[in-house]
Amino acid sequence: MVVLSPHVHGQNKASALAQDAAYDQVKSLLAAKCNSCHGALKQKAKLRLDTRASMVNGDVIVPGQAGQSLLIERVEDMGEDRMPPLEEGAALKLDEIALLRRWIDGGAKAPAGEPVPQGPAEHWAFQVPRRKPLPKNAGNPIDFFLQKRHDALGLKAQPPAKNTILIRRLYLDLIGLPPTHEQVNDPRSWEVIVDELLASPQHGERWGRHWMDVWRYSDWYGLGEEIRDSQKHIWRWRDWIVDSLNENKGYDQMVRE
Repeated sequence: MVVLSPHVHGQNKASALAQDAAYDQVKSLLAAKCNSCHGALKQKAKLRLDTRASMVNGDVIVPGQAGQSLLIERVEDMGEDRMPPLEEGAALKLDEIALLRRWIDGGAKAPAGEPVPQGPAEHWAFQVPRRKPLPKNAGNPIDFFLQKRHDALGLKAQPPAKNTILIRRLYLDLIGLPPTHEQVNDPRSWEVIVDELLASPQHGERWGRHWMDVWRYSDWYGLGEEIRDSQKHIWRWRDWIVDSLNENKGYDQMVRE
């Protein structure tokens, strides 16, 4: 037994490789002949032929009994029930049908854990959004989810920033300029400072640069230093972008204009 075990193990491995190779041939054949109507994207008659599990669950194949399998019955039919249908392409050749028969009679083996291709309806973009429940003492929902991630990574969140730091961040974010000493110690409410910065001309200048990048703004369309190709009046577009942001125009209105 000790002498034979490596030999037996080698035979089992070779058999598994042969089964995987046979299944690869079957999948390639079905992909070429059947999956346009019975794959992940479309399932006529609610039938999928792109995985072994879908074929077994749909009673399309009976492992070990090719003669009792609906798949073989349909691909051998030369009448109205022929698969693939006449308008969809040529019938399977004899050697292709023989390949399917051998695979099914051999137990219709497939690699363990075969992935199932995702259909369009299962994509996250087509799922109904569902709000996750939050604990009553969660506070800000964003902080709740950040804290969960911190806990998972073994990290400790920093304490809330001081008001002077928050004001500095606010100035840099909204107008791109640091606050003066007087501004950073402004005793007014947060909302008042935010509204004042949003209403300042510097807000459009700061965020106008972002939108000029999005719309590929440039003072010239030449290469390198080909100033001769510069657009003499392109600055009007630049000023329009800045003014539009300062006027609080929506993106849709800016596109229409």
